[in-house]
Amino acid sequence: MDDAMKMQTARNVFETICGMLREQDYKFRADPEELKVNFGVRGESFPIDVVYRVIPDRQLVQITSALAYYIPEDKRDEAAIALTMINWRLLNGSFDFDMSDGYVQFRICEAYHDSLIGGEVFDYMTHALFYTVDEYNELLFMLGKGMITLDQLIEKIKE
Repeated sequence: MDDAMKMQTARNVFETICGMLREQDYKFRADPEELKVNFGVRGESFPIDVVYRVIPDRQLVQITSALAYYIPEDKRDEAAIALTMINWRLLNGSFDFDMSDGYVQFRICEAYHDSLIGGEVFDYMTHALFYTVDEYNELLFMLGKGMITLDQLIEKIKE
C-alpha cells in the first residue's frame, strides 16, 4: 500500500473513531491534521483523560490514558513490580511505566492493516481502557503515597 492510500485509510479510521464518540455522546476534541482525538471522563477516584491516535505509517490505532499523578522516586521499584503483576493479569492493553520520572499510562493498540474496523472495536477499546484504568488507579496511587504496601496491593489484585 502506498503512502497516499495509507493516509486515506488512516483518515477513514479517524472518522470512524469520531463517529463512535459522537454516537456515544462524548465531548471530544478532534485534530484531523494530527489524526488525534482527546476526551475525558470522571473515574471513580480520578479523572480519566483519553487520547486516540491514528498512526498511518504503522496502520495502527493507539488509545492511551496517562494517570493523573506520578509515582514518587522512593516507590518506583515497588510500582514496577506492581505494574508487572497487573499487566500479567490483563487481557487487553498494558500499563507503561517510566522509571526515570514515575510517569504511568495505560495503552491499547489495534492494527487495521488490510482490514476494516468498525466503531464497535473502538467502543470496546474505550470501555476496556475506562475499566482498567479505573480498576487500578486508586491502588497505584495508594502504593505511591505509602498508604498500602506492595504486599497489600498484590493481595487486592488477586481477589
